[in-house]
Amino acid sequence: MPVRRSSARFRRARSAVGLDWPGRGEGLSDRESEILALITQGKSNAEVAAQTYLSPNTVKSYIRTIYRKIEVGSRTQAVLWDVTEIGTDAGKLYLATVLDLCGRRLLACPLSDHPDAALTSDAIKMAVAERGGRAPIDGVIFHSDRGSTYTAAHFTALCRQVGIRQSMGRVGSCFDNAASEAFFSTLEHEVLSRHRFATKAQARAVVTAWCHDFYNLRRRHSSAGLLPPVEYEKIAAIQPGAA
Repeated sequence: MPVRRSSARFRRARSAVGLDWPGRGEGLSDRESEILALITQGKSNAEVAAQTYLSPNTVKSYIRTIYRKIEVGSRTQAVLWDVTEIGTDAGKLYLATVLDLCGRRLLACPLSDHPDAALTSDAIKMAVAERGGRAPIDGVIFHSDRGSTYTAAHFTALCRQVGIRQSMGRVGSCFDNAASEAFFSTLEHEVLSRHRFATKAQARAVVTAWCHDFYNLRRRHSSAGLLPPVEYEKIAAIQPGAA
């Protein structure tokens, strides 16, 4: 017979991912908080199931529920990081994105000739600056895969410096990265498929303008109440319950 988890154990789990702070993780049950804490430690679904005495399918169901609740929480509760390549006649460019799950606002979109730790670090610095410094993002959950760029000493040190809590998926983990994939699909359909870039400078100009001037400010998003991300955040700040 499994031992019943104590409320203190659940409180420690919530604290481990910053959910004991005002405005973070509101609406998560004790069990959901515990599972989220294990996920952010890099545990696979099987490991989470073993530690919580749940079946793998039940764990998957919990994670889907947690993801939806984080999505509609206060801004900068959780962000997703990903990278894609952009082809030009002069060679490839790599676009890094930091996407806020609340309202789908794009916080950073640096481009580089190389998909390396310098690119990921630039993305973090841009996202922090976009939110006005460390205080607004302290404790945010930053989810990515387990690529070498995210485990590099310089990058992990930068995350600690600005107060970011890293969450890295691994084989068997289903912490959803669908939001980033959806963003890249939109970028491909609305921009990349309609342009042939002769130079990298041309690609930088077009992609950056679309990200900052159209996607964040004018493009309506189904996950943001059919509002542009920036407008959605303004309404959510005035009327928290509407988010």
